[in-house]
Amino acid sequence: IPLAVLVATIRRDKGIEVLIDAVAKVRAPLQVVVAGGFGEADYVDECRARIDRHGLNETLQLLGPRTDVPDLLAAADLAVLSSHTESGPLVLLEYFAAGLPVAATRVGDIGRHFADAGVPGFVAPGDVDALARALEAIVSSDASDRRARGELGRQALARSWDIRSIMPRWYELYAELCTSGRE
Repeated sequence: IPLAVLVATIRRDKGIEVLIDAVAKVRAPLQVVVAGGFGEADYVDECRARIDRHGLNETLQLLGPRTDVPDLLAAADLAVLSSHTESGPLVLLEYFAAGLPVAATRVGDIGRHFADAGVPGFVAPGDVDALARALEAIVSSDASDRRARGELGRQALARSWDIRSIMPRWYELYAELCTSGRE
């Protein structure tokens, strides 16, 4: 059974309810773990109740805070991001560095960047059906297809987020800012 991982503090902006509802629609076998602190106790309770209502207690686990996230990513077959909003989200960089295919909401600069670069699996925030389809597409594919999808993310990461490509752009920006004040 494919293992999906979501690394996030459990709070409303992370859209865990969207993930739960999407997982309930996926017909292919799937195991999901959410690794992260319990940021909003009432929301965690709502998520647990929603998991129970959908009968997903054996399918979707809220693990809580973890110190073994690299091990979870190494064990995972895919990664998930269900956020309603993000500024980054930096976790996508971690997912792609681990070579994982994603089913993710297209949020934040990083999410939009990778979606625009053609990395598959991105959907509109809050769209339960689209997230379910993205999950289904990954889990119903074979392991080589999942690896190929993950490799697309890894290659996009190497092209645009490698320190060797970022530092020259930062330098140019700083130089421009420094000289623009002198004019």
